[in-house]
Amino acid sequence: MKKKNVVYIRVALNNDDDVNNQINKVKDYTKSLDIIIDDIYIDNGYSGLDFDRPAWNTMLDKVSKGEIDTIYISEISRLGRDNKSVFYYMKDYFPKHNVKVVDTTGRNQFFENIGYYNRYFESKNLQENIR
Repeated sequence: MKKKNVVYIRVALNNDDDVNNQINKVKDYTKSLDIIIDDIYIDNGYSGLDFDRPAWNTMLDKVSKGEIDTIYISEISRLGRDNKSVFYYMKDYFPKHNVKVVDTTGRNQFFENIGYYNRYFESKNLQENIR
């Protein structure tokens, strides 16, 4: 069985225009690389703080069954807004299942932010230790 390339879309407010914008952004990206998208999972009207979303859960079921190779997203915040959970999926869950996640912005904002916060807290700890 060929593993699938899929798109995941999440919009907090039920907004078809935002959904279509995300789909078009990802399709433009994948088309430029001659990548064929097999499925699109859409959670329209679901908060990024809640990971109990219908399309998300369906996609994770397919991930756990080894059916998905790559998940394309318009940007990392579409996975969710709870950084601890996003970190778990990006660093543990998806790699455990050999699934790649591609942020079509070309940058990974989540990990850039993690680096920023790590540097911030390191400097705070140093300041505390110096006092």
